[in-house]
Amino acid sequence: CGRLTHPSRLLHSLHLMRPLYGWLIASLLPHPSFELIHGVRNIIKVIKPTTRLFVDKRRFAERSSRQEERIYELEELEIRTSSQDSELEGLKQKTFVEQYDPAAFSETHRAFKDSHNRVFAALCRYCECGCPTRNVFFLDGQDAGTASTLSKAEISFESCYVANRHESTCQVLKEFGLNHIAHGSAKQVLSSIFHNIPFSAYYFDGCGGHPPILIDMLQAALDETRTTCEPPIAIGVSIVGGNRDVVDKELKIVQALVKLAKTRGLRVEHVLDDCERYGITQDCVAKVEGNTMTTWLLLVKDVR
Repeated sequence: CGRLTHPSRLLHSLHLMRPLYGWLIASLLPHPSFELIHGVRNIIKVIKPTTRLFVDKRRFAERSSRQEERIYELEELEIRTSSQDSELEGLKQKTFVEQYDPAAFSETHRAFKDSHNRVFAALCRYCECGCPTRNVFFLDGQDAGTASTLSKAEISFESCYVANRHESTCQVLKEFGLNHIAHGSAKQVLSSIFHNIPFSAYYFDGCGGHPPILIDMLQAALDETRTTCEPPIAIGVSIVGGNRDVVDKELKIVQALVKLAKTRGLRVEHVLDDCERYGITQDCVAKVEGNTMTTWLLLVKDVR
């Protein structure tokens, strides 16, 4: 019993044995008072090991991803019932949360995001973005992390086009100084308001891990009726998933892009296989962090 009498070890043990805390208190103290039991219960509630914080952040991302998938499924229905309409409205207006929430990221994940924003900036330079005929499209969150990195790389905001499904985030990005912001999904805005804007770099970040959603974005970006740029064209995709299935999701998305590229006389190169070639000066760019994978691809003319 000596090992349990140390306060920190006692509290840690109580956290691990929350369902049995009453029995544990009774075993350690023959006649515990109501005040003591109530006090210990309150202590247990506020003890949150770092692993619990990590689980909470991961669950937040996974919940947001599931919401994105369900909204996509409902919006794709040609005919919806009244209950499905109500569900869709509820998801969008009441429970749908901003998936890209930097406050929910660990320091490691923030560093991961920052490194890929710098990859995006390097590829924008490689693709000669910044003029009216070679613009940039990306998804950004309330911290304007991607926009900030592009600004540091001297990519003009006049060439930056952003989409977000949350009106509040759109307002924050406008206040940050971005000029071209659309309220909607990437697929929606690329097929409508931004349909005639030529882009030479895309970053589909913070859009969940449901392959059909991302494939729809790619199809909208490379639609035959769109005003398109001459290659090279950079494309970045972030995928959220479990540790086992995120690789399979990436494979489906890359395979779909390869098929699209072939119809345009283009082929796909994997950027992170040869970072130096594309002007990426970082020593090491991790492709996976936690349950998130970010992959970078370049569309070039197929001269084979």
